[in-house]
Amino acid sequence: MRLRHVMIALVVVAVALGAFIGGRASVSHTAASVPRPSRTTTEVFAPWTEGDTLSPGMKVTGHLTRGSCWTSSIADSADNDAWRCMSANYIYDPCFAPPDESDVIKVACAENPWSGIEMLDLTKPLAFSAWGTPSGGKSLPWIMQLANGDSCGLITGAAGGTAGMTLNYGCRSGNASTPDKSTEPWTVEYLPNESHVISEVDVLTAWN
Repeated sequence: MRLRHVMIALVVVAVALGAFIGGRASVSHTAASVPRPSRTTTEVFAPWTEGDTLSPGMKVTGHLTRGSCWTSSIADSADNDAWRCMSANYIYDPCFAPPDESDVIKVACAENPWSGIEMLDLTKPLAFSAWGTPSGGKSLPWIMQLANGDSCGLITGAAGGTAGMTLNYGCRSGNASTPDKSTEPWTVEYLPNESHVISEVDVLTAWN
């Protein structure tokens, strides 16, 4: 997710949370009025096949040059081939290295699983595709699709909070909390834009 998009998401959080100054948000635990899924589906975004070949059907939307990757992805910490990279003063996170490769000179950056990818040429090769050991169950989903029709991405900068909750996912029409994985399906606390009411919403699909 580009830095400029992260900044937009943070502005949305700030606007939405501004309504709570001097008061508290009301919290509703009424789920969206759609048939409840039996469980949350988990998916893995895999832009590469074995070797350095892109997966069939992967759409390339642009080419970036003079890039560098310096640390593991914040947006998709569950994937140890996902990196936080930069090109032309923009941050791209996550960018995916082809798995099980050495001297990686190109990574695939994506804003979400449906956006297509931008290929980033690196000025200094990555010694290995993987940055280390993924954090496994402690990691947060990169992207979530909710039962209310919204989709949400993890904010990689500072996140806001209200009514004792941290809303660290920026959504198209609101903001959401970290998913509660203790039951199936997972749920989030969801705050629509320009609303005072937080509701519990099921997570249909979570992407890493």
